[in-house]
Amino acid sequence: MVFASLEPLPGARQRNSDATRILTFHFHIVTYFLTARRPKIRHFGGKPDDSLPRNAGGRSKAICRYLRSRGLSLLLVAKTRSRHFGYLNNAFTIATKANALAANPLEGLEPFRVKRKTKVEILTPEEMKAFLSALDRDWLPFFAICAFTGLRREEVSRLDWTEIKLERSLIDLPAEKGKNNRRKLEEIPANLTKILKPFVREAGFVRPKKKLQHAMETAVARAKIEWKQNCLRHSFCSYAVALKGLEWTSDQADHSIAILKRDYREVVTKEDAKKYFSILVKEAESTTVSAKSTPAENFTKLIELHETKGPVPFRPTQRDYKRQEKLVSADSLSKITFDDGLFKDEADLNGFVRWILRRQTKREAGTFEP
Repeated sequence: MVFASLEPLPGARQRNSDATRILTFHFHIVTYFLTARRPKIRHFGGKPDDSLPRNAGGRSKAICRYLRSRGLSLLLVAKTRSRHFGYLNNAFTIATKANALAANPLEGLEPFRVKRKTKVEILTPEEMKAFLSALDRDWLPFFAICAFTGLRREEVSRLDWTEIKLERSLIDLPAEKGKNNRRKLEEIPANLTKILKPFVREAGFVRPKKKLQHAMETAVARAKIEWKQNCLRHSFCSYAVALKGLEWTSDQADHSIAILKRDYREVVTKEDAKKYFSILVKEAESTTVSAKSTPAENFTKLIELHETKGPVPFRPTQRDYKRQEKLVSADSLSKITFDDGLFKDEADLNGFVRWILRRQTKREAGTFEP
C-alpha cells in the first residue's frame, strides 16, 4: 500500500479541502498501522529503510514533517491539529488493545499547543440590542435564547417549543439534546420572557428552517457592528458572572467554576450586566403594514402589490401558495370562505394578509428567503 501517495477514500469525491485531506490521512495511517507491525519512516518523509523513531520526540518530528509535506500544518490551526492528533491516538490505542499493533506509536506525545486569547470577546448591551433588533423576525427567538441563556447554539438548534415552559420561566432540555448528555434546566430571565411571548407555539423547533449564517450576517450588516467568534455565549457568561455569580453561571452555562474564573470574571461591570439582562426588542413589523390599517385596507394593498410586483414566490407544493392563490382570486375579504380548510377563521385570514404584506416588503428589500 502506497500510504505516502495519500490516495482518496474509496468512492470519495475529489475535493481540495482540509477536511477531506485530514480524513483521508486518518484512513491511510490507521490502515497502514493495522497491517504493518514495524511502520517505515519513509511514509512520514524519511528514508525508505529507516524505522519510525522509538523515542517520543523523534516520532513527533517525523509526523510533523509528514503533515508539513502535505501542507496540513500550514492550513489548519493548532487546535484543529491537536483534535485530529487525538483522533489518531484513540485509533492507535484501540488497535493496540486488539493486538493489531505492538504499541501505540503516539504514546507519550503531547498534543499541539494552543495559544489562548488573553480575553474573551463579547458584545456590549448596545451592540446586542442592535443585533437582535436587526434580525429577521423568525430568527429572533433563536438568537435571543442563545444570548440570554447558558445553552449552546447547537443545543438551541435542537430545542423544541414544548421544552420551553414560559409560564414557569424555565427551559427543560432533555439529556439526549445536550452536549454532555445531561438534562439541563435553564432559567429564562424576565427580559427573554417578554421577547419570546409573541412567538410561543404549541410545538415545533425554535430554529427556523432557513440559512443561519445568512440571517446572522444580514443582521450584523444592518446593525453595523463587528461580530466576534462565539460572542453570544461569551457575552452571556461574562454578564451572568458579574450579575449572578460563579455558581449560578456554572450551573446554567455548563462550565466549571475554574473556567469561569479564568475567562469570564471581571470582564464586565455589574452595571453593564444589569443593562444586558434588561434588553428588550420591539417586534419588528414591516412599515408596509400600519398598526391602524383595517383588514380591508390591507387586502386592497395586497392586491395592488400582487398586480405590480407579482405573487410571493412560494413553491406550488406549499400550503401558503394555495392560500395566496385563494386570496388574490377573490374580489374582497368578505367573499373568501372557510370551508376548504385553508383558513381557520377571519382572524387567521387577516393575519395571513398582514404576513404576506411583510413578505412583499422583505422581497423588495432583498431579504426574503422562500
